Amino acid sequence: MADHDWMLRNLRGTRATPPGLAANDPQRRAIYSAGLEQFEQLLEASKNIPPSARPLPLFYALSQAGRAIVAARGNDPEIKGHGLSQDHRQPQPAELLHRRIKRVPKQSGKDAFGAVSRAIGSPDISGSVEIGAVWVALPGTHRVMEGAWRESWRTALPILDETDHRAVQLGLTVVRAMSFSGNPHVNEIEALAGRYPSIPENAHVRALPGNADMEPGNWGVTIIWKAEQPLETVAYPDPSVPNESKSLLPTLPDQDAVLDPLMTWWILLFGLSVFARYEPELWMEALNVNQSPLAVPLESILQQALQAVPGLLHEELLVKVT
Repeated sequence: MADHDWMLRNLRGTRATPPGLAANDPQRRAIYSAGLEQFEQLLEASKNIPPSARPLPLFYALSQAGRAIVAARGNDPEIKGHGLSQDHRQPQPAELLHRRIKRVPKQSGKDAFGAVSRAIGSPDISGSVEIGAVWVALPGTHRVMEGAWRESWRTALPILDETDHRAVQLGLTVVRAMSFSGNPHVNEIEALAGRYPSIPENAHVRALPGNADMEPGNWGVTIIWKAEQPLETVAYPDPSVPNESKSLLPTLPDQDAVLDPLMTWWILLFGLSVFARYEPELWMEALNVNQSPLAVPLESILQQALQAVPGLLHEELLVKVT
């Protein structure tokens, strides 16, 4: 796995030799260089301030990195507006994880969320999504409190094992996946049904042995199907999660397709930054370690973002772009 500082140095190095469409276009090159410069500065600022203010520079670091991605890979290098907003439905839920982020695309198509999604080939979203549903869909994130879970939320499932020689001889693919922080309201079969599009429709799902002793939300499955579909199409490498190089990713509630993890992080960090900026008193209450059960998960997810965002950006600008 790539070292975090090594990835940041590689990203910094691309400013002298930009990838993709930014290589030979002066306008795109200028946007690319400026976007990555601000990404570096804002990310560094994020590391050096406490969680009380960290979501603000952290989201804008990602946003400026998005400008670099669009400069290198997008049809139009200009970006105008976020394309997301807080859903102001009333009354607002008391639980932060139940607050919603709404998709508000610009008619020009130049909003940041839409432009970056198109540039990296990620599906868009429609309507609105709960912050908690976005949070738990990311690989390896800190488990949220059991009482906050919605029945419709689904987690990324780390793949434990892809090897079964007898299955290969029979023309089958076998994947073993484990939920260590899954939805306590649903069992494994209910959780998988229709929410992990990378699993073929004709797949056979069975529970791993020993699941009866697990806590609610913790379960494992063996998924078996005819091997016409290559394994790579059902797993997504995530450079930010130690020892979990591949995960099966779910759709968000009421959405049709799986988002690229970069765009899932985008929604989550936008939501946390909006909450921290516009409702600072409630944000500080949520971060009170002595009173709030969400405080440690929030600290953890913000720390993980500092690692995950550079890794995913590295993949978009140095692995996927030639």
